[in-house]
Amino acid sequence: MRGARRIQPRAPVATDPESGEGRELGMSPRMQGAPSPIPGAAVHVVNPPVGRQHTPAPDAPPEVKPINAHGVPPGSATTRDRADLERGVNGHRPPAPRYETSGTPWPPPVPVVIVESGDAEGSYRAAAPRSFLVPANTSDPTRICGRDPSRRYVYILNEDATHAARFAQRPSDLQVDAVTSKTLGGALLPAAMGSYLRLGTQDELWIVATDTNTPRVSVIQEFDQAG
Repeated sequence: MRGARRIQPRAPVATDPESGEGRELGMSPRMQGAPSPIPGAAVHVVNPPVGRQHTPAPDAPPEVKPINAHGVPPGSATTRDRADLERGVNGHRPPAPRYETSGTPWPPPVPVVIVESGDAEGSYRAAAPRSFLVPANTSDPTRICGRDPSRRYVYILNEDATHAARFAQRPSDLQVDAVTSKTLGGALLPAAMGSYLRLGTQDELWIVATDTNTPRVSVIQEFDQAG
């Protein structure tokens, strides 16, 4: 409406700055008769904030310094560079081929597994062959070989083409069946063997025929003799 009076903001009615209304309005008792009241609505002049200055980090010192270079120029390759050069690409460098005097390269190395140790110094290998008739199962077993720590192998061959035998570590392991009259226990030494049976034992062995026949058996003992 033209010519109307503009409405002015209403003055606060609170007079006590310690009252709740006075504290809500921001009144202070220092404004009551103070010579220099604090202007609550004025903008206070403050110093502008100081900008942080970022100091650049110094360059890293050389890995090889003149004090420990030992004749190596400080600007040469570092220890990591030299290690990378020695290892090659991706940390692996194939071994350089070795050449014989004729110029032919040596074959690449292969893993080796020792399956048998060498003979002792000052020793030689000896053999003790013999042949005998195996007793029938009506008799006591006979001994093939005794206990010998220097023996390496025992070779056994049944020469009979029709009759077998049985052998064991102890004679008590060879028993005769009363019903069939056949030898039981131990291991069978078949007839008509085409090759020797090799046993790497140093203990004694006993043998007896499977029936009342007496097959012939050949035995070879192999020893390591000192001398």
